[in-house]
Amino acid sequence: MTNSKAYDDRLLALVDVLGWKALINESVRNPTVLAPIQTAIGIIVAGGTSTARASWSAAQFGSKYAPDAQFSHFSDTFVLSVPANPAGIPYITMMVADVCRSLLEAGLYTRGAVVRGKLVHTTKALYGPAVIEAYDLERTVAKYPRILVTPEAAASIETLPCVRQDSDGLTFLDVLRHYVLNDGGSRLHAIRLQAEANLERHKADLGLVAKHIWLLNYLRSAEHDMQAPVG
Repeated sequence: MTNSKAYDDRLLALVDVLGWKALINESVRNPTVLAPIQTAIGIIVAGGTSTARASWSAAQFGSKYAPDAQFSHFSDTFVLSVPANPAGIPYITMMVADVCRSLLEAGLYTRGAVVRGKLVHTTKALYGPAVIEAYDLERTVAKYPRILVTPEAAASIETLPCVRQDSDGLTFLDVLRHYVLNDGGSRLHAIRLQAEANLERHKADLGLVAKHIWLLNYLRSAEHDMQAPVG
């Protein structure tokens, strides 16, 4: 009989790649579609590798400074969690934003949620109320290519310039903030052109139109932030 493990208080991000089912189905008929699929998997796997290395490196300086980050993925879904403490909080926002930006540059939108709650997350196990909450939010509330942040999670990271409020009053992870702060205007422009082309391509599908328009509005807001005077 094994000892039961108590739940930990952790921040958890659960993220999916939008349109994955359609990509997989099309890849059966059109092998060229395997390229974006393999690109997405490569980006997600790289995120997991970076997480493992960061946790290992930080642990060498003492557990006080180790984020104890855990990363799991299955197909197009990845889950990243950290303890809800000052060591882990900055890491989860940075890592999730990095993976989502990389996928966005590859033409792949993401949707998900960041929550704070009870969780067991190890290299072999992932379960707890926080997983269920994040899954439900991703499926039923997020709607657009955004990573929602619950009020409980936002309270933990509110001092970091990485969240913003949407027009519907919900808070989401500002994954483009890195470009705004680091002169990434050319990358924002390239992503916007791609999103505009996607909008034209999918103009007959109102569900996809709404997603493209949301992303375009977000991109234009980020470009505006870059042009706004400081101070």
